[in-house]
Amino acid sequence: MNLKPGIRKRGNSYQFTVSNGFDGNGKPIRKYMTFHPPAGLSNRQLKQTIETAYDNFYVKVTNNQTLKENMRLSELGDLYFSQYAPNCLKEITAYTYEGSYRKNIKPVFGNTRLKDLTTARITEFLLELGKTKKPQTVRKNKIIMHSILEYAVSQKFITENPCIGTIWKQDVEVDSTARDNYLSATDAKKLMELVAPYSAFNTIIKLLLLTGLRSGEALGLTWDKIDFENKTIFVDKTLTYVPGHYFLSTPKTPMSIRKIVIDDATVQMLQEHKIAQDKQKRSFALPGRNQKLCLPLPQAISMIVLC
Repeated sequence: MNLKPGIRKRGNSYQFTVSNGFDGNGKPIRKYMTFHPPAGLSNRQLKQTIETAYDNFYVKVTNNQTLKENMRLSELGDLYFSQYAPNCLKEITAYTYEGSYRKNIKPVFGNTRLKDLTTARITEFLLELGKTKKPQTVRKNKIIMHSILEYAVSQKFITENPCIGTIWKQDVEVDSTARDNYLSATDAKKLMELVAPYSAFNTIIKLLLLTGLRSGEALGLTWDKIDFENKTIFVDKTLTYVPGHYFLSTPKTPMSIRKIVIDDATVQMLQEHKIAQDKQKRSFALPGRNQKLCLPLPQAISMIVLC
């Protein structure tokens, strides 16, 4: 079989060699690729398949793309979580992504070269994962893998994202009777009666019931976001925890930044809490010093972070 220059048969595979100019020392720059054609092709089909693959490789090389298709996924993951994640993801997102990557993705694909990471292999991984994990967990791992490989595309390590087009078991059937993630009116009333006496803890429970705030949003509130006169709460922060520390961050989506209207009872409850909190702050103040109290965050949480 007569093949194009740059193609050499090696056993059952073919080696592609493409020259792409010279380096600073005058030495020729050559890129190599090993191609394994599918079995069962006629001589004509085989020749066409090999030369098409070579042409694609030639275009990649001569377009001056910094291909690193021999990079292993573990190396790419290290770059992603040291370069991309700290600068482009929220801290909590980077933390959860890395945890899932190290638990589920790296053990399977860590030693795989990027050029061998195909859509079919990722589909097989996602379907296998779906046998033991919930659909939302599988979807999360698919999103993480897509993000890591999209980073590789942006850095021109590979030319396309093999995660595009993958298939996974999706939760298409919803059983409305499977679980009730809400309190009935009777249960809510009973809970309100139980937390009626004043305490910082009871205040936050009542605030969650009366406003529908998420717990992190309620813990992230500051007094300047509460407008007692117009009876509104502006939500633009959420308290987040990663091992080692708590911190305030923006909500997960832009739609979560919102203004909530509150009633007179909620206004009165929050005003009473502010009075009690101010009194508690003064009890921590040192005599003879005019300074703002800064509580360690765990203690601040016990008072609700309304500082």
